[in-house]
Amino acid sequence: MFNWVGLTFSLLVGCLGPATPLGSVDGIGVVTSPPAVDQSRVNPLPSPQPAKVDVVFQPARQNLHRRFDIQIDLIDPYGISLEELNTLVVSYNGLNVTKSVIFQTTWEESAATDRLKDQVTLRIPSVVLKPESIHHISVSYQNKLGFAVKKEFETPVCPLVYADQDFIDISFIPIKSVHLNLIRFYAEKYGYNPLFIAAVIGQESRFNQYAVSRAKALGLTQVTGIAEGEILRSFPLWPQYPGINSMSPRSIKHSLRKGFVSASNEWRFDAEKSIEGGAYFYQLLEKRWRRSDYLWKLVQATFPVHTENELQKLLLASYNSGIGRVAKTLRGRGRHWMSTPDLEEGRGYVNRILSYCDCFGGYAKEL
Repeated sequence: MFNWVGLTFSLLVGCLGPATPLGSVDGIGVVTSPPAVDQSRVNPLPSPQPAKVDVVFQPARQNLHRRFDIQIDLIDPYGISLEELNTLVVSYNGLNVTKSVIFQTTWEESAATDRLKDQVTLRIPSVVLKPESIHHISVSYQNKLGFAVKKEFETPVCPLVYADQDFIDISFIPIKSVHLNLIRFYAEKYGYNPLFIAAVIGQESRFNQYAVSRAKALGLTQVTGIAEGEILRSFPLWPQYPGINSMSPRSIKHSLRKGFVSASNEWRFDAEKSIEGGAYFYQLLEKRWRRSDYLWKLVQATFPVHTENELQKLLLASYNSGIGRVAKTLRGRGRHWMSTPDLEEGRGYVNRILSYCDCFGGYAKEL
């Protein structure tokens, strides 16, 4: 009797076909459906229900803002034989990449049943999923009893509205505790999920309070001169450095280093005001989408299901690309508005923020 048997599959990467983020395409090529179930062998569901054959991804959802490892656990309470393992199919955007993603499989043989271990773990190291691209990743499997499973590796999720959620994982980005507390406070004030506000800041400035972009967006939330004008209508006493919107990014950075510009005379470099200003501006964008009879009807007609989730993406894209441009694209492309080449940068921006938020909440925590 063997206690542990290790099996390492040779990875055929040089001649298997075009590369994907998960590795090369197998000679089998396109996967159009999961392995067919032999109906003559399928057991009818007895009572009680049989043990579950399952596929579990870790992290639970895709990371679109950083390099990460994917772990896939194939679970079969009836035991997994080498023959059954051959029914395993891993696909990326419909392409079979099984041989390239299988790294190592280990199982235990049982003396009582002469069956193999009931769990097989696959690890795909150092995966990069570009946020502007679409990644349909699935795993399917069928055992000898006819029980089959197919699971999709889900995309990131991030609730927009306020909830009593806190940060689980901030290990991948430097965040000061004072910034976290400010985010919690102003997220509640404006009715937003604090993880969402933090994700926006993570994408915009990586929590650099004195960040200056090439487009002259400033501070934690990277407020531009145009957005600043709208924010200051409600906060007229916030300090603004004279002529700063006419200065070049290089001049602004130089003035910061010399101490001419600081958090005391330019509100966008004040952490608290930047966080509140960013949350307030998102609220302005949301009100414009909701209160415009035309825009809100357009959103509801285009997305009768999951309206709020799609609105969140529209808000993020509006912050990045402007509400007029996003509304025009939505009107012209409908539910496929994010796939237009004109919004490729905006698509990556939206997906990175959703990914940041998901990780902050621990939903997609890396192993």
